[in-house]
Amino acid sequence: MVLARRLVFILFSLIFLAGVPFLILYSLGYILRPGPITEFIKTGVIYLATVPSGSGVWIDKKRLEQKTPILVRGLVSDSYQVEIRHKGYHAWTRTVTVEAGKAAVLGKILLRPIVEKVEILSEASYQNLIAVEKTNYLLLQQGNSLKDLKIYDRSESRLWALISETHRLAEAKIRQIWTSTESHFLLVHTDQKERDAFLWIRISEKDLSIEPVGDLFLENPDEVHWKGGQARYLFAWSNVKLSRIDIEAREVKPLFETGVKGFGMKESNIFILKDPPRLIQNNEEGSQEKLLSEDAAVMTRLFQSIPKVRILPFSKDLVMFLGHNGQLVSNLLPYEFASGDITFVHENQKHEKILVGGNARLGLIDFSETSRRESFFETGPKVKWLLLNGRSFRQVFWVYDESHVLILDKNDVYVMDVQNLEFFEPVPPGEPRMRVRADAGVFYDENSGRLFYLNHESGYLMSLEILPRDKLEFFPMPDFKELLDTQENAQK
Repeated sequence: MVLARRLVFILFSLIFLAGVPFLILYSLGYILRPGPITEFIKTGVIYLATVPSGSGVWIDKKRLEQKTPILVRGLVSDSYQVEIRHKGYHAWTRTVTVEAGKAAVLGKILLRPIVEKVEILSEASYQNLIAVEKTNYLLLQQGNSLKDLKIYDRSESRLWALISETHRLAEAKIRQIWTSTESHFLLVHTDQKERDAFLWIRISEKDLSIEPVGDLFLENPDEVHWKGGQARYLFAWSNVKLSRIDIEAREVKPLFETGVKGFGMKESNIFILKDPPRLIQNNEEGSQEKLLSEDAAVMTRLFQSIPKVRILPFSKDLVMFLGHNGQLVSNLLPYEFASGDITFVHENQKHEKILVGGNARLGLIDFSETSRRESFFETGPKVKWLLLNGRSFRQVFWVYDESHVLILDKNDVYVMDVQNLEFFEPVPPGEPRMRVRADAGVFYDENSGRLFYLNHESGYLMSLEILPRDKLEFFPMPDFKELLDTQENAQK
């Protein structure tokens, strides 16, 4: 009996001693590959996290025991068919390529609910929606008159008419509305009894102010910009002339700059492209002019053939130029990014990822340092085209910490996964999430996770939940660098 016990002990000891190295190597990312030449090979991992969490995972049609978030180890270099399922949500599928010693990370997967969470905010019918950027205001147009302009405050869920139907300006016809980021003021170009008029309007339910400023505009402007907040100066551009309008003093400096191809503002700084092509920066007083373009030959090559340009200064280091024929130029290499069909540019919060699009194409430019330093001779990033078969891309918004993009293509809304595009090819977004009123704008609010839009049939103001804030959970991300470094050190 004692002998038998000793034999069993020795047997299990041998199994343990033989198995421990295999367990250690597996934990370090190696597996034993049988064959004519048996060898240990390095493996890779897949990390998956979803909203909502607790979703089932299948890899190559084999269900895994653990639910999301999940770290799948021990995968040899290959492509795997990954499927994620959650009750009440559409299945998510993706082909994921695993490379030895690398982590394929999909840490922000948004599952689409089968039944969309929609809320009616107003049962009046509207024709258009305009958002005032970085404020809580949405402008809603029921018709072409000033009395038809309504204001919706997203923070308080309140709706009111800008002016009453008995106001003396109630029947003034709206020709154009200008807004400015973070500003509670509107500049409205109206037609009053067949005469042009400009109104400077302070948005307020209880303290509305309307100031006629038509006498300060010497011409109908092509573009108007002002600094957000309590704006004093308005800058109006038309016929190669840039004028400065002092709202408080009711004074005009008609020739603030001449020979202007285009301009833009960033806080109190004004960026002006002049002819012959050169870029200057100035302040609102016009007392700190600075030449930003030093190479005249480069400026001539880039801008000589473009008569009108929108200047989009995203930061002190990055300025984009959008030509009236769809040319896209930047102050950073490779300077020229696209031509012919670009109608909008949308940056992320860090001003390093830029979405560009128009007509059938939607692309992404990544100006981050890792993207720009791919070779010794810096060439700069290129446009990574996400979609090439759109009908007419009109608006885009970043969603869920810039892991997704909300897209308005003609009148259909899509949500597209764009996380880790350096490792994954972009996947078309599939079926539209919602259809909106023809030619009307939309607005996505990342703080609430909701899309505000007009119903395509009724014109009602509605909201659609895109990012379910109540289902967001924080899970610490594995330290992939440490994990992969450990594997590398073990191999050595």
